[in-house]
Amino acid sequence: MPLALVCSVLFSLLVLNIAISDRWETIFPDNVFLIGLLSSIPNQLLMGVLSTIVLTEFLHRRVRAKRERDELAYGLLHPEIITKIIADEHIPELANQALYRVVNNHDLSKAIYEIVENRVAPYLPYRDNTIFTCTLEEEDGSSSLANFFFYTLYREVSYSAKITTSKKKFVCSTGQEKNPPRQHDPEVEHRTHVYSRFEFDDILAEAFEVINFTIDNDILRPQRERRAKASSTNREVCFNIPQKYRDGETHNVKYTTKEKVLKRGHGLSVEIRVPTKGFQCKIDYSRTDISHMHSYDLLTSLDDADRPTSHVPRPGILEIDRSNQWVIPKSGMIFTWHRADERNNEFDDAIQLFPKHKDVLLEHRGTPPVT
Repeated sequence: MPLALVCSVLFSLLVLNIAISDRWETIFPDNVFLIGLLSSIPNQLLMGVLSTIVLTEFLHRRVRAKRERDELAYGLLHPEIITKIIADEHIPELANQALYRVVNNHDLSKAIYEIVENRVAPYLPYRDNTIFTCTLEEEDGSSSLANFFFYTLYREVSYSAKITTSKKKFVCSTGQEKNPPRQHDPEVEHRTHVYSRFEFDDILAEAFEVINFTIDNDILRPQRERRAKASSTNREVCFNIPQKYRDGETHNVKYTTKEKVLKRGHGLSVEIRVPTKGFQCKIDYSRTDISHMHSYDLLTSLDDADRPTSHVPRPGILEIDRSNQWVIPKSGMIFTWHRADERNNEFDDAIQLFPKHKDVLLEHRGTPPVT
């Protein structure tokens, strides 16, 4: 309101000054002070101030709107907001398109990745060694987004995950593919977990409360009490949290906390066992020095030195499970073939979408996927 009032006053003075600048003495013959005041305001100054205010407000609103979009996209953890974004953006059905253009909306892609990574992937088997096909669905069962991939390199195992969102719950359904590779684990059955959003949050929050309490009371405080005179320093400590699932395999997730710890350090391992509902927490701080612990991101580069070289395929375009979806490994970008006679045009589109990977795409131009 104050800014609008200032602009209105300035604009009124500008109009008044232009309209009657030549007739001050006729209009105000007895008010010399007012005549001098109005005559001393240059029209250019009024226009400049008014334009500056309007332009500043316009730019401020643009910046504020962009910040709100970024915060919404990169800070999302609630699936129902993703459903709202999909509805607002009018994203078309992607399942039958020749080229999967998920990168057309980087904010949406990032937001969905964060949701699946933080809320769904910890409850799926083979989290660190699996290609996940994730479908975000509306409550009526229609797909809003299809074939959203996470991939790693150790094992040719493929699982699918279906996420159904609503305002109060989301459903995560996992199961093996119809034509799995030979390395597929036949003992892992199809299963569905249904969580209310708040119940899901409570499970994770309670788990990390136990971790924090145990680290502080059972590990750090006894050491501080026993070695109170030892030199110490403030630093950020990263703990590995191996997550063990019903398949019996353990997968690492990094947990970071800031604490006052001894310079010499100590080993720490935190294990969270997550059944369908609830959790179990086990902590062992005598095995390994924390400075040697490491956890991988899902989209770590293919040539990461920490990965076993015997299991790393060659750089380039990675074929996924004998299907028609291919991924550029270093970026996680996805594009899909449907008919062989369309592949050249699709390569042209892919080069426009992925200019940084032009050389890789050109190298494989005209090479159809194995079907």
